[in-house]
Amino acid sequence: MKKIIISLSIVSVCVAACSCAGFLSGLDNGEVPDGITIEEMNEKGYSIKLAYTGEYESDSGYLVYSRKGKKYRWDAVTRSTVSACYYDRASQTGRQYYESLGSEEQEGAEWEDYDYYRCQQTVNNLYAEWVQDCSQLLSKYGYSMTGKATVLNLPCDVWSGTYSKGDNAFGAVAYGMIAREGNSGEFYIWNGLALRTKVNGKTQTECTDIVVGIPDSVFTDTVDLSWIN
Repeated sequence: MKKIIISLSIVSVCVAACSCAGFLSGLDNGEVPDGITIEEMNEKGYSIKLAYTGEYESDSGYLVYSRKGKKYRWDAVTRSTVSACYYDRASQTGRQYYESLGSEEQEGAEWEDYDYYRCQQTVNNLYAEWVQDCSQLLSKYGYSMTGKATVLNLPCDVWSGTYSKGDNAFGAVAYGMIAREGNSGEFYIWNGLALRTKVNGKTQTECTDIVVGIPDSVFTDTVDLSWIN
């Protein structure tokens, strides 16, 4: 199978249908362990799922980011594609999967070894754009903290503003359409994670589930996302 990098273009057309395994500790009854830190989440392993809506109504779906210790993973399942990439810092190995659904050319798609550093860059770049707390970056582009709110009963800091490149030499890469000149937006941060983003009054990403305590099998050759709703 021809190797294909999981790029930002995949993000814009994500549609997923993930089932719940029901055997992991996480947002059971809408709650995570009280006072848990992101460091504890990293140690136990966690997955965060985001519903995504793009510029067009057809661009809607789900993204899943997972981390446990030195293992990292990104998944995106669309109406026409299934893509996944994971890497292990300890062994410095990376694997990727890409399948074009309904394409005879892609029948029998399999996991492939992938250049470790390129795999690392792919997963980290997508995490940095869609999941990571980008408040320090966007504070230089017109955003400031304006209030508090909850997402999935988790207390979030709300940042809002209108994106402007201003005197910055380079534009920001953060939260998709939020980082476009003149767009107004909001993003909601809990524990260093972006649980919701809005652009011009429209929800762009929304956290629908967080699971804490994921098994090592998440970081293997599987496209089954049953560890998270």
